[in-house]
Amino acid sequence: MNSKFNISGIVRERESGLHLSDLQVKAYDKDLLYDDLLGNALTDKSGRFEINYEGPDFRELFDKRPDIYFKVMDPLGKRILHTTSHSVRWNAGAKEHFEIEIPAHKLPPKKDLTVTLIDAHGKHRSDFEIGESLMINITGLAQNAPYHFSLSPEKEAEVFHVTLISNRFGVIAPTVLWPDIGIGVPGAGGKFAFETHEEALAAMANRTFHIEVTGDKKTVANTRFTISPEQSGTKLYSASRSGALQRGLLLGKDELVVQGKNFQPGALIDIYLVKRKFSWRAGDRIEPILNLDGSEVMTTVQLAPQEKNFNVVLWSQEQLRTGSYDILARVTTLHEYLRGERKLRKADIVSDRFITSVVVRDDIFHYKPIHQGCVMATKEIAATMLWGVPEEVKYTNNFPKGTDVWAALDPAGLMPGAIGKKVKFYVIPHKSPGEWSMSSSLVSVPGSGSPEIITSPSCVNSNATLVWSNPQQAGKYDLVVDFGNNDPDPAHFVADGSFDPPADMIDGYLNVGFYVTDDPSVPGPYAVGQTSYNDPAVTIPAIGVWAPDPTNPIFGDTLSGTLDLPMTAEVRYPAVVNGVNTPVSPGQANYPLVVVMHGMHGTGVPNHLGYNYLLEHLASHGFIAVSIDCNAINDINGAQDTRGHAILEHLALLQSKNNNPGLLFGKIDMTNIGIMGHSRGGDGVVQAEIYNQTLGLGWNIKVIVPLAPTDFSGTSPTPLNLTTSKLFCIYGSNDADVWGGATPSTQYTGTGFRFYDRATVEKSMAFIYGAIHNRFNTQWGTEFYVDASSPKILSAAQHQVLLCGYMTACMQVYLQGRTEQIDYLTGELKIPAVSTVEVHSQFRRSSQTLDDFETAPALNLNSAGGAVTFANLDGSPQEDTVGVIDSYSPHQTKGLRLKWNALTGTYQSQIPLSGSLRNLTALNFLSFRVTQKVASAANPVDQLQDMHVRLTTAAGGNSRAIRVGYFGNIPFPYKPEYRLYDLATMTFDLNSGYETENVKAAFKTIRIPLYAWTIKCLNVPIVDTSNVEFITFEFDHLPTGEIEIDDIEFTL
Repeated sequence: MNSKFNISGIVRERESGLHLSDLQVKAYDKDLLYDDLLGNALTDKSGRFEINYEGPDFRELFDKRPDIYFKVMDPLGKRILHTTSHSVRWNAGAKEHFEIEIPAHKLPPKKDLTVTLIDAHGKHRSDFEIGESLMINITGLAQNAPYHFSLSPEKEAEVFHVTLISNRFGVIAPTVLWPDIGIGVPGAGGKFAFETHEEALAAMANRTFHIEVTGDKKTVANTRFTISPEQSGTKLYSASRSGALQRGLLLGKDELVVQGKNFQPGALIDIYLVKRKFSWRAGDRIEPILNLDGSEVMTTVQLAPQEKNFNVVLWSQEQLRTGSYDILARVTTLHEYLRGERKLRKADIVSDRFITSVVVRDDIFHYKPIHQGCVMATKEIAATMLWGVPEEVKYTNNFPKGTDVWAALDPAGLMPGAIGKKVKFYVIPHKSPGEWSMSSSLVSVPGSGSPEIITSPSCVNSNATLVWSNPQQAGKYDLVVDFGNNDPDPAHFVADGSFDPPADMIDGYLNVGFYVTDDPSVPGPYAVGQTSYNDPAVTIPAIGVWAPDPTNPIFGDTLSGTLDLPMTAEVRYPAVVNGVNTPVSPGQANYPLVVVMHGMHGTGVPNHLGYNYLLEHLASHGFIAVSIDCNAINDINGAQDTRGHAILEHLALLQSKNNNPGLLFGKIDMTNIGIMGHSRGGDGVVQAEIYNQTLGLGWNIKVIVPLAPTDFSGTSPTPLNLTTSKLFCIYGSNDADVWGGATPSTQYTGTGFRFYDRATVEKSMAFIYGAIHNRFNTQWGTEFYVDASSPKILSAAQHQVLLCGYMTACMQVYLQGRTEQIDYLTGELKIPAVSTVEVHSQFRRSSQTLDDFETAPALNLNSAGGAVTFANLDGSPQEDTVGVIDSYSPHQTKGLRLKWNALTGTYQSQIPLSGSLRNLTALNFLSFRVTQKVASAANPVDQLQDMHVRLTTAAGGNSRAIRVGYFGNIPFPYKPEYRLYDLATMTFDLNSGYETENVKAAFKTIRIPLYAWTIKCLNVPIVDTSNVEFITFEFDHLPTGEIEIDDIEFTL
């Protein structure tokens, strides 16, 4: 009987998210010999397609599950527009869904002029109710041009006007023109701003409003809409006790009141508060917000027999917490069997599906980056936003070339007085402190626009507008919000083209606001050639390595002390055209070499083929990439010694191929070599570089990348300490193969954190939340102990994108000299396609160390010899090996534990008056590593920690405190999603404690640019960085906390 399979998906334009219709989609199964066509379909108006096929369509030899990729063609099927052959979904299941994105430059623009009015649910409308948000969408305009929108009642004076810009297609994507129609601050929000729905309805019902669109001083479009005379349908929204719409609440002052209208008389209604979710759908999980005591934020309303409306307090002022939320209501009965079912039903009422229902904000001064300063800097203005219907705003600082840049103002980040005002946006080149001192004028970069909108309290989507379409100039930029004359009536707004704190806002200033980049995770410009080699075996040492077992003190040896290693590998390279053994591209004289080594896995599996996706990706970016077969080493349970020798033997063989006639003759740049090892291969690549140096082999290995590595030597008498080359380690928080055990700092099989700690070279590490061990290799599947059903676990596709992106950026930096890509390694930039994945980075380069806690002579002295003082802490600080300070620490280093229970707690370290140590002008960053202490009751559950860091000029001079959380958060430790098989019951136990014991107190590096202390800021003095005496950690953000710190230093 043949198995049936189903493929579904959506095709979009990559940069904007526009759904693409009438395109032919062909699905293929990728095989070793030739690829099988599984089927084809035409995309519908929503860009959707579906393909059904049966098992024999793809089964070849022992192939039981397809490896799927697509070719997308024009409607006639004559021209290939796009292929996903670079991102195959390996071992696909019986039902798979795909999201296919096609670069915009491959698609022709549409030219018909259309004007569409849309509501917040994405529906086309010609009439709107009071309190709804009106959005406008126009096609057929000039490309990348400003357009002015004037709104007025029929035959009356203008109420307000705004300016929006079209994108590269001549389209103004759905953008909010009038948020919360009729609701606002009376007397300040213009003629049609009323406190309640009833007041607004009385003044506006049945009135018709006119929208005129002008561009280049000409009217290009007109449209109209009418205000409905009543509210139809069931309504659910945040309100005041008087019933007025109130989407923005202030922490410590307001309470959350829910207003319900037009419910069934006499209904019993359960009401829940949930975390903001974009586009609620039936079947979505309902996870109510929890109060601090663990109870759910929910209430039940019983309407009287003739009652249809209600007004009820859902969340008290005392319980209120910052965040963005939605409100859900379920009409139920007293004894309904599934009353508490935590899945959204079709009949459930959702307050808003596309915009945020309620935002709770704290006093914004609490979150300002400069303590007591008057610069409204934020990292959340520049954003991406999909196109087609109202979509979710995603804040980012990384815009690959061609990705539209949006500005989006979260109401939670706006001062109360800023709501309802008109603003103008400017995209400017990132300025240095000196440039800001010379001029605060604003001139948008060529190609970007300067749109004007009216700020809304309702939702970030209501405050979003396109500011730069299709940017092509890589660089560093800031995004400024100009409040101009700051008039409360939008009709009287005048921009002044100057950045004037504290009224104006900026994404940037203390840091780069956003980058336009070359995305390392998308295929590069080269075609990819493929070849392989299977040369005669060579004999390598296999003497084994130290093990702690006194009865068997050597691990991974052979009786002879040697191993015959078959010289087999898979190769990908930049080529003239795609194909097997096609000529190497003449684009460069030669290409850097990257060698990949797999780890310990079943020898019946072609383990080295599991990185073909990575090899192809690297080759497309100009690298010759080789994955070597080490199954012979796995046969002897081999460790780092044999693996290190295997890498070096393959380098010798590749040198021979480079020196002798053949496909790769003269094409390998042996002066630029990078090596990556997965699992035990991670141990192996570190060992390879150490052998390279100690044996004097002279290979130019510029960077070593251990991927989810074992560390068998960390507790041995002679651990592997990397002192040459560069190091970039990658490790997943949910690794269920190499996890380090209950005592990861002292376990025999340690993790990559220990490699990082011991290395004395320039080094970096990416700790990826939700990543596991096996999914980086397409042959390995998912390790047994991972709870793959958890939404916290990253998909195989996400693992592959992350590895392609990070590996490519790393090799670009160290093998191609692309220094601008270093920000991917420092953690400043995320991989764009997976930017929502949480990654915490460590980074260290040449530095002036103040305290590494390794050589501290006493608690009151730092490593540099300066005095250390502390006050108002919860007990004395503790300096020790971090594994002693915190048994959950995976590190091999010494550090400092600090605990506080008052907002006045401080820890101060002095820079001694020795030589030029106090002169920091030649350095760029203050850097330190930090983590929350695991299982400390002082750290609020699932909350970030934060604090200020103050630098003080010598002799009691100027000082300034900078908020750490602005430059990098201090996360609550990640709890892995594991499962343990209970042999007694033959079931998986998800509550065995196995997860808890593998939580890690993982350091991350915080890097604060030193110009944060020197850039001009109203009300706060400038620090003289040529004569800094003190650095002080001030624990004034949360009343309690317990953290660990290491490596306080000033760096380049």
